[in-house]
This record gives sequence, structure tokens and C-alpha cells, in this order.
Amino acid sequence: MRTTRCAGPSLTTGGRSLVQKALSYLWAVDPAIIPLPGIRTPAQAEENIGALRHGPLPPEVAAEVTSLLADSPERR
Repeated sequence: MRTTRCAGPSLTTGGRSLVQKALSYLWAVDPAIIPLPGIRTPAQAEENIGALRHGPLPPEVAAEVTSLLADSPERR
């Protein structure tokens, strides 16, 4: 949870929701990654589809998120 708070500003810029940025981050890390997010409602399905419209995060944003995640207390 602490990591999300730290990475949150990087993840929620550019008009993407936090979920969309998380999916976009995975695609930026490796285009071969195929995330399988849980979907319970039509709204969640629409949000996930919205991530496809945005595509992968720009390399500089993905690098910033990777750096924040690598330095998180949860990874120590």
C-alpha cells in the first residue's frame, strides 16, 4: 500500500486511471506480458479496455515507477 502511495502520482498522470496505468506499466516493462485483470462489473471491463487505448507507459514514466518499486520497503 505504501508503494502505491509513492508511485501513485506517476501512475495517475496523463488521463489514465490507476488501473489503466498499472496495466500500461506492465506492457512497458515487457510487451510480451499479457495481464489478466479481474473483472466483475461492466465498468471495470470498460476501464481495462481504456488501458488499451493508451498503450504502454512512456519509457521515462515506466523507469520512474520501476525505480520507486525497487526502493519500496516491501521489497527489502
